[in-house]
Amino acid sequence: MNNDTYFFNFIQEIRKKQNLSIKQLCDGLCGQDTIDALESGKWTPDKLLQDFLLDRLGIGAEDYEHLLFSSDYKRWMDRQRILHHITYEDIRRAGKLLARYLTNYDMKSPLEKQFYLSMRAQIRRMRDGGRAQLFALFAEAAALTIPASAQISLGNLILSAQELNLLLEAEHYRPEGERIHRYLEIHEYIIKRDMDRWSLTKIYPKAVYFLCRFALSEQSPACEPQMLLKYCHQAIELLRDNERMYFLWELLTIQEQLVHILTRQLLQDGESIKAEGVEKIFHENLEWKLQLECIYKEYKVPKETFEYCYLYVQKGVSCINDIIRIRRQMLGMNRRKLCEGICDEKTLGRLERKQTKSQRAIVEALLEKLGIPADFTRTELVTASQEARELMTKLRIYSNQKQWDKVERLQKEIKALVPMNLKCNQQAIMNKEVRIRWRQGEIDNQEYIRQMKDVLELTLPLESFFKKGEKYLTYEEQTCIQNLMLAMEKNCNEHLTCMLQFEAIYRPYFEKGLYETVSGMYDFIMNYVASILGSLGKYDQSDQYNVIILTGCLRSRRSGAIHEVIYDYWWNHDQRKQKNIPTNIKLDSIKELSKCIFFSRISKSKKNETFYRMKLENLKDNNAL
Repeated sequence: MNNDTYFFNFIQEIRKKQNLSIKQLCDGLCGQDTIDALESGKWTPDKLLQDFLLDRLGIGAEDYEHLLFSSDYKRWMDRQRILHHITYEDIRRAGKLLARYLTNYDMKSPLEKQFYLSMRAQIRRMRDGGRAQLFALFAEAAALTIPASAQISLGNLILSAQELNLLLEAEHYRPEGERIHRYLEIHEYIIKRDMDRWSLTKIYPKAVYFLCRFALSEQSPACEPQMLLKYCHQAIELLRDNERMYFLWELLTIQEQLVHILTRQLLQDGESIKAEGVEKIFHENLEWKLQLECIYKEYKVPKETFEYCYLYVQKGVSCINDIIRIRRQMLGMNRRKLCEGICDEKTLGRLERKQTKSQRAIVEALLEKLGIPADFTRTELVTASQEARELMTKLRIYSNQKQWDKVERLQKEIKALVPMNLKCNQQAIMNKEVRIRWRQGEIDNQEYIRQMKDVLELTLPLESFFKKGEKYLTYEEQTCIQNLMLAMEKNCNEHLTCMLQFEAIYRPYFEKGLYETVSGMYDFIMNYVASILGSLGKYDQSDQYNVIILTGCLRSRRSGAIHEVIYDYWWNHDQRKQKNIPTNIKLDSIKELSKCIFFSRISKSKKNETFYRMKLENLKDNNAL
């Protein structure tokens, strides 16, 4: 089975599972000839169409790795920089980049033009554009891929999160006024669709906010506060489960209004006990809202979710031409050795210099020789099985919960579903097996390090990572090295070398305006780097990274790392205080630890919440002495 076939079969499996025809999936995107070629497996769609098909199938693609040739990679990078500057409110720069994008790419492509119009609308809105202008932009963008029948009813249409977002925005700016039945229809459509957690998290909270906001306005008919309160609660819990904050402040504001209405109704009906219960929700709601407002103000980030660039951000993207050049140098291979039995040196030279695209078969052979899966679009497992991906998600959950019997059962099921002759699949599964054995106490640190090193070296020698120079690692290889670091002595040379190498890999992403494309990994790696720098007494350098990470989390509405970064920032301040190191930073320790508790609650991290509460109690006890 070739690599194109893996992607094709993956799409087909999900489509059939959702009982969708290929025509339904492609409606508004391409003609019948293209649909026939796609269904027969004779044609692989280009990158833009691939992504859109995944989005329509409800796949958020947060855990994908995408390998692109240099021309496609440049287009991806141009898009991401526009998204970055909008997210960071640099409208002048975003506008210039978007104007350049208009001239550089084919606007005859509906997907290209839809992206352009969607970004233009955001920029226009941030410049206080008029409602009529905004409606025209959103309506034109939506019409490029959404069939005209959507104006009457969504019915059996298959729409992506991006398209649903355009429908919501167009409805909001509709010249004749918004319609409650339209918001209810979109809400019901989303609930019934088969979306993965990332797709659902990106669009459902916004749909709920738009529905509730209009339902509470004077223009709307009477609403049922209990039903709307239920929707708000579901949206907030979805955000918490997936460590996101899209429209969280807005939903808390709406929930506050609904609680007031419901409390009043209950008191009028003589239900004082129920009213007291609802009042508790109000007090917690108010506390959360104030904490959010406080930190957004502190880091000069709008509390409102003012943009939707997160719907268009694509992560895990790398340039094939760079990968081959960098990986070859990492492994100490000259061109002649890499080319043996594959192609001539001139072909490889042109490929590395981005002067040619080369035949796919040649590129795949080069990647495999370099220890990289040749699948151009893949997850941690190279497989056409959606079930295997879902089981891997469950495996992580059960492992974190230490339900080892379930973990063992899932491991066997996954192995039966995926091709285990592929080294990347062996690496992904063995990586988890070794980590689990270590956590269960079956192997000690020394044996764990030896086994984890063996897992890494299925595709990459550890020494190649330690060498100076540019680096390219798959996500799985990065995870193996991070897992190795867990058992290393914190001050040993190998641990410090690993930290510095990761710092060198991820630092440039922020400098190049590509933070959002690696935000989860950046936060994880650089938070670790900042923590180590703090422990080494390099407090100022540590704080620089803490501020970048915290601002980035707030801008991209990611909650998971916030409590850790706030704690590290406070810890650095506390260490300066204990060591009498002069500083201009003034922090209230009780307030900072309270923030840590709040954000650990937001992301449902009970272990960290317990730790921060203990720290806070100890601090209060010491202050009382």
